[in-house]
Amino acid sequence: LRISGPYGADVLRINGVRHLVVQDVVLCGASGSPLVNLYGADDVALDGVTLFGGSPGLLVKATSNLKIVHCAFRGLAAPWSSRSSMKYRGTPSYRIISQRNKPQSHDCEIAWSEFTDGHDGLWLRYLHNLGFHHNLVDNMNDDGIYTSAWGPPGTGLQIDQNWLSRCLTVFAFGIGRGSESDPSDGVTICRNVID
Repeated sequence: LRISGPYGADVLRINGVRHLVVQDVVLCGASGSPLVNLYGADDVALDGVTLFGGSPGLLVKATSNLKIVHCAFRGLAAPWSSRSSMKYRGTPSYRIISQRNKPQSHDCEIAWSEFTDGHDGLWLRYLHNLGFHHNLVDNMNDDGIYTSAWGPPGTGLQIDQNWLSRCLTVFAFGIGRGSESDPSDGVTICRNVID
């Protein structure tokens, strides 16, 4: 099943839903909105889902017990796309962005999935207790995995056993715009292959 959406509209919105499995579908969309907008959900699984485009591919807000397995998140960047062309003149097509909402998103697993062809790959800020393992992150012309963005990182982020290649900066941690750093033990990065 292939589902497409127009510019400026979510392709799939999951709002306040519990105990849902989205399996074996292809979602396509323009860069003006998320492909999947996930808000206030609990116990949601994306299994075998392919996402083409979107900005971001997945937007996560106030969600718990999210599981993403065997999925492919494909962005808008060609292998020859430059950072400046997407960041300043185009649309930076992030694959996943988690936002700060109350309650903050927690208890998530992302495994056996591919995140390719984007500007920034994954913004994992504001996630708590995340297992990110056995994934491919490839061809990001800026940051591959952003653990904090404009504030402190989430807590309990375990990033291990992934293949991370062709990213300008594989792991990024940024503080800016008046935000304060949190020097806690929020992120563990181990046993990854970085090419």
